[in-house]
Amino acid sequence: MNHRVYILYSEKLDRFYVGYTSNLDLRLIFHQNPEQRKYTHNAKDWALYHKIDCSSKRQGLSIETHIKRMKSKI
Repeated sequence: MNHRVYILYSEKLDRFYVGYTSNLDLRLIFHQNPEQRKYTHNAKDWALYHKIDCSSKRQGLSIETHIKRMKSKI
């Protein structure tokens, strides 16, 4: 199983979105579907900015949490 933390960027909103997934391709499709997405529904231009491969779900969730905490301190 592929565990990944991913960062999306919207130029329209000038914002980043940080998430964790075990299936990046499926998750990116989800973010493009306006009926399913919640936070990312405000823009249609979300693009993959960066991805981090992780060795486990635990590591992935830990990295995701760390990044989210860091951005609120900037």
